Amino acid sequence: MKKVMSIVFAVFYCLNTFSQLKEPWCEKTIKNVFDQTEFIFEGTVIKSQSYLVGTRDVYTSNIISISKILRGGAQIKQGTIDIIEHGGGVSDLYVKVGEGRANYSIGSKGMLFCATSKYPSSNIFSVDNPIRVQLIESVGFYMENLYEPHGYTFKELNEKPPKDPRKKIGFGFFAFGKVFTSKEEFYQFLSKYPNITIPKE
Repeated sequence: MKKVMSIVFAVFYCLNTFSQLKEPWCEKTIKNVFDQTEFIFEGTVIKSQSYLVGTRDVYTSNIISISKILRGGAQIKQGTIDIIEHGGGVSDLYVKVGEGRANYSIGSKGMLFCATSKYPSSNIFSVDNPIRVQLIESVGFYMENLYEPHGYTFKELNEKPPKDPRKKIGFGFFAFGKVFTSKEEFYQFLSKYPNITIPKE
């Protein structure tokens, strides 16, 4: 039987930011994300591996192939970068920290909001960018029918509408507590924040 060690981080409304907030987004929360974020880039997950630090602390190295850089272009370049996540599984030890914040399945794509990592690096993988980063926020561009409460789809309901169908609130994707109907609309939302270069499609 696997040993399970859970480390719970307190999540305070409008102070700490995670993709799956337990409280609604607010302008202060959104601003906090952008204030913490040094790097914004789009990319694809190509590798992922957990590693042990000490005897019981586990981290995971997630290698992203960067396709577009929106912030931090003076410090990072297109190519591969290592996002280090606290938590993961090594042998019979599994560590879970806080709420899952990003989909690191191989081949997953999205926009990642990151800061320079404070976590110990294993240098498991060779990458193009020497700066290791950690996640602040992530956005996937998966277009789907959206219902209240947000994030649930008919697919997640075994492909059948519920007996009491929830109100459909749009077709698109969620980010920062808002519904966006296209990537272009999301770019427009980003453009009001400083030090962001909107890529040309």
